Amino acid sequence: MNKKLLIVPLLVTVISLSGYFIPKTYADEGEGFFPSFLQKLIEKFNLNKDVVQNFWGNYRDERQQEIRQTRRQQIIERLTELIRLKKLNETQKNELLTIMEKHQDAMDDLREKTFEERQKIQEEHREELEAWAKNNNLDLDDLNIGFFSRKGRGMGPGMGVGYDGRGMMGRYINN
Repeated sequence: MNKKLLIVPLLVTVISLSGYFIPKTYADEGEGFFPSFLQKLIEKFNLNKDVVQNFWGNYRDERQQEIRQTRRQQIIERLTELIRLKKLNETQKNELLTIMEKHQDAMDDLREKTFEERQKIQEEHREELEAWAKNNNLDLDDLNIGFFSRKGRGMGPGMGVGYDGRGMMGRYINN
C-alpha cells in the first residue's frame, strides 16, 4: 500500500490527539513541546507548514468552541436547577448568563494583554459579579457554579503554593 495513504490519517490522528493533551498556551507562545513536535512532523513528512498550521488552528478553534458550548450548557442546567430550588429566578438566570458571556468575550481578548492588565480585568469582572450578587441578595458561593463560585474548586490542601509560599507539599519539607 502507498505510504502516503497511511501517513495522512496517521498525521491527522497524531495532531488531533496532541491538541487534546497539550495546553493551548504552548501552541500560542511558540514554546515547549508542541511547536517542536509539529515542526518535526512537517520536516519528516515534507508537509506544507502553512497547511499544517491552518489545520491545527482550525481544529483548536473548533475544539475550544465545543468545550465552551458544553460548559455553557452545564451552567444553564445548574441555573435551571437553582430556579427549581427557588434560590434564583429566571431574570437572575438570564442576567448571570449575560454577565458570563460578556466576561468570556473579554477573556478572548486577554491574550494580547500583559499579566498585570489581565489581573486587573479579571479583578474588575469579579467585583462586577460580586456587586451584582449583592444587589440581588445572592451569595455566589451558595450558587456553587464554577464560573462564579469561590469555594471548593482549587487543588486542595498541600497542592500548589502553600500558605508558607514554599510550593507544593512545602510544609512537609525542611520542617
